[in-house]
Amino acid sequence: MARDNFSSTVKNKLALRAGYLCSICRKMTVGPSKEGPLSISRTGVAAHIYGAAKGHLSRRQDESLSSEYKKSIENGIWLCSSHSILIDRDESTYTATMLFDIKRKHEAYVSILNGGINVQSGILIRLEFSNLPSPGNTIELDLTEKNIIIGSNGVGKTMICEFIKALNDISQIERWKRRIFPGNAFCNLYYFKEDKEKYSILIDAKGNLNYEVNDMSMPVLKPAIHVLYMKDTFYEFWQREDPERENTILEILAKFFSMTSEEFVTTVSIMRKESKLFTSDIFIEDGDLFVRFTGRLGSFESFSGGEKERIMLDIILTVAKYYSKFTSTILLLERGAIGNIDNWGVNMLLDHIRNGNVTFQTILMIMPPATGINLEQFKCYQLEGSRETGITTHMIS
Repeated sequence: MARDNFSSTVKNKLALRAGYLCSICRKMTVGPSKEGPLSISRTGVAAHIYGAAKGHLSRRQDESLSSEYKKSIENGIWLCSSHSILIDRDESTYTATMLFDIKRKHEAYVSILNGGINVQSGILIRLEFSNLPSPGNTIELDLTEKNIIIGSNGVGKTMICEFIKALNDISQIERWKRRIFPGNAFCNLYYFKEDKEKYSILIDAKGNLNYEVNDMSMPVLKPAIHVLYMKDTFYEFWQREDPERENTILEILAKFFSMTSEEFVTTVSIMRKESKLFTSDIFIEDGDLFVRFTGRLGSFESFSGGEKERIMLDIILTVAKYYSKFTSTILLLERGAIGNIDNWGVNMLLDHIRNGNVTFQTILMIMPPATGINLEQFKCYQLEGSRETGITTHMIS
């Protein structure tokens, strides 16, 4: 029986566009063969979406389609040998519509991987701001797993953090509702895991908030993303949240990390078993937080501002690590929150991230100049200008 078979060129291009990964299970389908130093083992298959054979023996058959279309790359999908068999044994599940959608999502996934971005855990890949932080202003940022944004005060670093944090805490952008815009202001946040999602936060001229997901209006915005935002030093946070000092250190620390006291105590107890960046041990004893630096042991309150910030960093890195085991996690860190940590400490943090010790996306905001800070392997943007003259962005690495 005649078949509309793919040419070798089409097969090769399907494999390359799929990154030699099965479009369904993402199993690798090419590798070295033991037969010899030049031998290659290929286990992938260029499968037809609409059946290649004539008549009713072919799955997902559509007699209205031309022979040219059936053997074109548009009608193909790259699969492992197991899934190539499965889709032809179960056309009720693997409809043509489903396979086209699987192919589209997989090629988008490979395209982002090809750009050096690991999206397996899910990350923000792009931000777009319009009329923010001032009317007429536009900011566009493409992101990877490791990001640094450099800018002076007033150029929008905190605004960027607030709109990202708004993905799971909409109260973060309350202040933007009070601004007067000549037209709509909006932020688009593009997220990728299995497919690209577009989350939009819109503010009309009257200060009303509206939300969209993939350009469809939604009453709320609750994506499955957890955002941790370290904005203040502990002292600034304590001054603002508890100026009368009515709460214990543990209660304020728990609130700083958006936890209950019980959750915070549990987190610290887990940290005794974890490797830490700045401290050798953190534990709770007699209702107080104790920390052991090399050769020194003391309560949290006994340490300097810089030492407190190192402790806070170790805690938030641990919290982010554990959230990332269950959901996509983003850590936002403003340089002001660790302003007492010198460049040596910042570079130690960046090395920790650079060396693959984190399983979450990081976005660090710092003031210029970035002299003495190693930006290698981080996607870096410089924000320049002012709200009056307009803000521009330049990618510097």
